[in-house]
Amino acid sequence: MTSEIEEMIGEMGYKEASQKAAYAQMLIRRLETVVKAFKTVYEDQIESAETVNINGSPAATITKTRGGDGSWVVEDPKAYGRVLKDIKAAVEEKALPEAWETIPMPREEACTQDYIERLIRDHDGQVPPGVVHKPGRAGSVQIKPDRAFLHQPLTPETISEPFQLTESSQA
Repeated sequence: MTSEIEEMIGEMGYKEASQKAAYAQMLIRRLETVVKAFKTVYEDQIESAETVNINGSPAATITKTRGGDGSWVVEDPKAYGRVLKDIKAAVEEKALPEAWETIPMPREEACTQDYIERLIRDHDGQVPPGVVHKPGRAGSVQIKPDRAFLHQPLTPETISEPFQLTESSQA
């Protein structure tokens, strides 16, 4: 489809092609606001993959990705290693009597999620220096157009349908 469009654009003069590109960019921006509003308004109602039909044909699949819980990350290994040495932490899972290197640097085993969570829990929720919690990624709504629908010819109706939402908000 792209080469077909490139061929059509190539047959136009620069002025006409640039006007078409400007119009297309305007369409993209306006349509993005419709999609963004849909995702914001209906995010909590989307539970599983759902096929959207338009005029009886599959047009898109709407899904919601899972968010993440985040994770503990050792950003300053030296500071964290000093804490592990000061509290004489051990890595029981590996039978290591010391959870730090002689520098002191934390051992690889002392940098795992489970170990850091247990260490924080065992020390009344105190996060050791050098360790930070990186927030997880929020879930998101995705709309994947159906391949056949995506390649249907554009008609005045298919182009104007999304603008019925944006025109009233512009007034």
